[in-house]
Amino acid sequence: MRFGAELGLDTASFNACVDNDLALARVKAENQLAEQRGVVKTPTLIVNGKKIEGVPSWELMRQTIEQALVLAPLVNGRGL
Repeated sequence: MRFGAELGLDTASFNACVDNDLALARVKAENQLAEQRGVVKTPTLIVNGKKIEGVPSWELMRQTIEQALVLAPLVNGRGL
C-alpha cells in the first residue's frame, strides 16, 4: 500500500493491519457510538453530554470546560 509508505509508516505493519482488518471492529464500534450520540459531522466535541459541532470559538470552549469543571463533583460524586 503506497499510502502507508508515503506517510513514512512501517509498511509491513500497515499492510498487515489493512489486509487483516485489525482495526475494523474498533472503527465500527466508534462509528456506532457516534451515530448513537447524533454525531453527523466533524469536528464534533462532546463535553459532559453537551455536543459542540464545527470548530468552536476559544470563548465557547473555555466556557464549556469551566462549566464541566463546576459540574464534575456532581457527575462523578467525588469531585476532581
